[in-house]
Amino acid sequence: FQDMIFVKPNESKAKFLRNLDADIHIDDYDVEDSVMAGITTWLITNEETKYNHYLRNNLGLNQADSLQNVKGVSRKDDKWLV
Repeated sequence: FQDMIFVKPNESKAKFLRNLDADIHIDDYDVEDSVMAGITTWLITNEETKYNHYLRNNLGLNQADSLQNVKGVSRKDDKWLV
């Protein structure tokens, strides 16, 4: 990772992601604001993450059962991220 940020629970991650010109947002819970901001967003969800199953219905989300299954195209170099 080139950049890692931490935000307070009441802050929008999308604001920070836009400031960083982030290509992708990967999270297990707080994903709705980045989807609404047009950022490619992956939800990590599996049988162990029952707290986020209600988010699975969001059609703007990419979903993976673990980080190793997240793929995306970087705008900077057009290489696949794994």
